[in-house]
Amino acid sequence: MIWSKYNYLFKSKKHGYLLFNALSNVFLQLADESYLEILKIRDSPEKFKSYQNADELEEYKIIVENDFDDINILKMKRISYRHRKDFLSLIIIPTLNCNFKCIYCFENAERKTITEETEKDIVAFIMSFKSLKQLSITWYGGESLMAFDRIVSITRKIEDCAIQFESTLITNGYLLNKRKILQLENLSIKAIQITLDGLEEAHDLRRPLQSRKGTFNVIVKNLSLIFSNSKNIRVLIRVNIDKSNVEEYHKVYEFLSKTFLTDKLIIYPGFIDKFNDSSCNSISCLADNREKGAFLIDQYHKYKIYDNNLFPSLKYNTCAARNLNSFVIGPSGEIYKCLCVVGDEKMEIGHLASEDTNGQKVLARFLIDADYNEDIECNNCFYFPICDGGCSFQRINKKYFNDKINTCTFIKDNLEEFLEIHFESKNGL
Repeated sequence: MIWSKYNYLFKSKKHGYLLFNALSNVFLQLADESYLEILKIRDSPEKFKSYQNADELEEYKIIVENDFDDINILKMKRISYRHRKDFLSLIIIPTLNCNFKCIYCFENAERKTITEETEKDIVAFIMSFKSLKQLSITWYGGESLMAFDRIVSITRKIEDCAIQFESTLITNGYLLNKRKILQLENLSIKAIQITLDGLEEAHDLRRPLQSRKGTFNVIVKNLSLIFSNSKNIRVLIRVNIDKSNVEEYHKVYEFLSKTFLTDKLIIYPGFIDKFNDSSCNSISCLADNREKGAFLIDQYHKYKIYDNNLFPSLKYNTCAARNLNSFVIGPSGEIYKCLCVVGDEKMEIGHLASEDTNGQKVLARFLIDADYNEDIECNNCFYFPICDGGCSFQRINKKYFNDKINTCTFIKDNLEEFLEIHFESKNGL
């Protein structure tokens, strides 16, 4: 027997001795006597049977067999998950038109809208997956609600094929109204993601209309319409964070939590990263892992806002771009693997209306080059079980264009602080 390389044993200033295992996701507080016993086992793991809770040490993978092939077992589960033939995930962009002019928008594509012919091609594409049992659709943009009629039309075509599916609507929230909201559940939409980047002044500066008119008050009014007209739809409020608005997150969190007393509301931060030359061009990204971690830590200590990212859970799923049956469909029927490349013809992997296979090289890069399962450095890392491999697009850029890009999880630079906060939150301290 050996001491697992995925054990992390440390002494917290507040909570004493803590033991975390990245492979089993077990997190234990140890009494002084137990800590001394654990130290003996760490130094002489072959004697672990003398420990009074020896069976638990095996169950929690704190002690493992000498030939325990943990890496390959984990990789096998991840590969199986990503190569499911019964599951299809689509991000459909009915239009690239948008009524907003956000300061960090990375979309430079031509503002096209989907056609009736492309709608039919989408349905034919879905039907080509003969083993399909589960379909997930995300409606995106541009601003998706500028083509709401297309969302309705495509949904009805899919329903006519007797395919069961659920969908998520990503919208800036400005064009929502009671008529649309009353249709959402009938369109199999289970969740809506809306972005608010601060309270009125900060948000309106960052996310105005094309005319530069503010949008905050209209979005908040529309949130009221959602919660008063729908009992089942979850609303995810994303607050895009960079160095210029870090102090806005807790204000949004507190304002919305007090305004809408519902368990259907989820508020979370989204860190703006530099994906291409047009993102982060007028703002300063929180690109450093310590900065991202420090932000989450501050939110907890200053405002008692606990983020799920603070506990490093075991990862089987990952960036959808690495999944075999996961695609982004543009308004002209072009097919991509990642939202970050929409509008870039060189990054298309195909087209709904043709059988062109020129995109095989791009597809291989997302499925193979972006796969951290094949990265030797990742395989040897303590964080491998609790890391999702980072952004697929950035991993490709790192390999081919800029090896200084950091694709590691920000847990890596903040593990002890994150674990301490999780311990406090779990135990109500």
